[in-house]
Amino acid sequence: MSPSKTNMNWNCIILILLHGILAAQSQKLTAQSNLQSKEKNHVHAKMDALIKNQFGHYENNFEYSYYFTELIVIRQSEKPLTAKESEIEKFQKYNNRRLDLEEQMESRVAWMHFEQSAILTVHNHVITRNPRISVTHDKHDKHRTWFLHINNVQEEDMGRYMCQINTVTAKTQYGFVKVVVPPNIDDALTSSDVIVREGDNVTLRCKAKGSPEPSIKWKRDDNHKIVINKTLEVNDLETDSLELERISRLHMGAYLCIASNGVPPSVSKRIKVSVDFSPMVWIPHQLVGIPMGFNVTLECFIEANPTSLNYWTRENEQMITESPKYK
Repeated sequence: MSPSKTNMNWNCIILILLHGILAAQSQKLTAQSNLQSKEKNHVHAKMDALIKNQFGHYENNFEYSYYFTELIVIRQSEKPLTAKESEIEKFQKYNNRRLDLEEQMESRVAWMHFEQSAILTVHNHVITRNPRISVTHDKHDKHRTWFLHINNVQEEDMGRYMCQINTVTAKTQYGFVKVVVPPNIDDALTSSDVIVREGDNVTLRCKAKGSPEPSIKWKRDDNHKIVINKTLEVNDLETDSLELERISRLHMGAYLCIASNGVPPSVSKRIKVSVDFSPMVWIPHQLVGIPMGFNVTLECFIEANPTSLNYWTRENEQMITESPKYK
């Protein structure tokens, strides 16, 4: 076959694939309630959707043009994802999507990322410039088995993937890759340590990124209850924003913002709340009697934040300094 004719064939294949993407996007795809039923007109190229995971194999034969399967990537990985044995419900990592034909055919197989309308591979050739994408097939299999490999999975890889064979009537399969990412607290949108005056209101905010979207829970670092207001105290509270009304010295302490989305590990940030209040003086014994010539100790307790400067005076308001008589 001449080079010009080969290029023409490739151009034709790519145009057909692009047409298939646009046509598929224009129509509403619905899951069939009974994928095992047979149609009267048997499709010549029988297609099998096979999920291979690190625990086992799951295969579903069908003869429809469209089929959806949810494929889950448990978290980002620096290594190619692999497959071993188990049940489908324990499926955690996506490595490939397999297409089997009922007999040997000379048709071309292509992989596409549906949301990006991007052709990834055509037959043995990688079309995309993404270096993490590769394609292989089993030459010794009596069926043509094609594998799309995604190394070092990223969030951008999430979405529907389409495998298409350019038979006389193009056959298409869809798979969905869901990338899940552990939570990460966004410091730019999260409160840091705060200092407030007693009696004011304060709001602590906590934001986290991840997939699925993380939930936020608050609790005190000392395991004491969170005082929301005069009538409400809780052990923990699930909310992005923790609002403390008419704050008092009882609110003072460290609060933990904990983000989780079911993908380990959960993460937390410690936020310290400091409450400024005027000095409070408490004298346990205001009148003390002592025989002449004996020593006596006077007690005075002061609570304040920030720490107060304390001193003693006589009735004439003259400050008492340290001396052999006063210590």
